[in-house]
Amino acid sequence: MKSSIVTVLILCLLMLISCTNGPNVNVKMLDRLGDFDASQGNYVGAIEEYDKAIRWNPHDGETYIKRGFAYEKLGDDRRAISDYTKALEIFPDDSELYVMRGIIYAKTGENQKALYDYSKAIGLDPTNRDAYIHRAEIFKRLGNIELSKGDLQKADTLK
Repeated sequence: MKSSIVTVLILCLLMLISCTNGPNVNVKMLDRLGDFDASQGNYVGAIEEYDKAIRWNPHDGETYIKRGFAYEKLGDDRRAISDYTKALEIFPDDSELYVMRGIIYAKTGENQKALYDYSKAIGLDPTNRDAYIHRAEIFKRLGNIELSKGDLQKADTLK
């Protein structure tokens, strides 16, 4: 009798451990906790929750995007770029994601990489007005005023 109670207690303990540390972790809840922290401006807390969610589900591109945004808000451009790059591996046809990464490249002075991302975004979605506007700025920085004007004119038609 005593050994069966001990066996049941051990099984219950193992089930509890597997629920908190195993594959049954509620990744969606971790993601939502990160979203809540981010909505409150607590980007450090958001990153902590997104880290946990990614640890349990490393193929969730949306969480990489959200963590990248949190890093961006904290001014950690390298990590933001890294997360956006990882998300692009999962969502290679996401025009907006290329624009997001391009903005950081432009901010850090990596004009050629920004130009590539904006052009890639336009190639994926020729109606992406933001990509044209941002690319126009890069062309202007690089001294190519004609291409800059052309992109601004194109963006103007996409209102």
